[in-house]
Amino acid sequence: YKISVAQKVKIIIPPGKHRLEVFAINGQSSAFSKYYFEKYPNPKWENKLPLAAENTVSLSSVKSKKELKYARIDANKGVIFITAGNAYLRILVRGEFYHNMFSDNEMRILMKENGKTLYTFKVSSTRSKQVVYADGGKLIPGTLNKIFLEIPEGEHQYEFIVADKSKSALVKIAYDKQRFTTQKVKTNSNIKA
Repeated sequence: YKISVAQKVKIIIPPGKHRLEVFAINGQSSAFSKYYFEKYPNPKWENKLPLAAENTVSLSSVKSKKELKYARIDANKGVIFITAGNAYLRILVRGEFYHNMFSDNEMRILMKENGKTLYTFKVSSTRSKQVVYADGGKLIPGTLNKIFLEIPEGEHQYEFIVADKSKSALVKIAYDKQRFTTQKVKTNSNIKA
């Protein structure tokens, strides 16, 4: 065998079960691989909810009656948050249903930095049986979707906004206090896109 130059690849795997495969694409070459795993401590999430009362929505857990606070976003009003230093974020997203919607609610959530779209996340929700709106209302909350992001060093301003004009979602942002202890995360939902 002719040995080629080794390449180091770092893969960050979010929480959950995952299966990774390493193989040679052309089928004629052999791929030799070695793996090192660095286990992070279990995350300690601290929620960062926007302070603007007009966009804050209260949900109530059906079983425990615990109150959960989210920020409502749509195509006109998003959630803006600023990070300084490294950060590991968990974004919780729940689609909202109108009473006449009976199928799954699929929508696209845009993550923007300085007005440019960095990522588009497609989320799908069904009607939630775990939570209800604390104050009632015309909408029905959807099931939970989780997005995990590792934010690079430096100060960044990001915005989450719904790409679909007729849809809205509930969002909660949390950061892991255990993985990066020096980061600062601020949120604001008053700023329009």
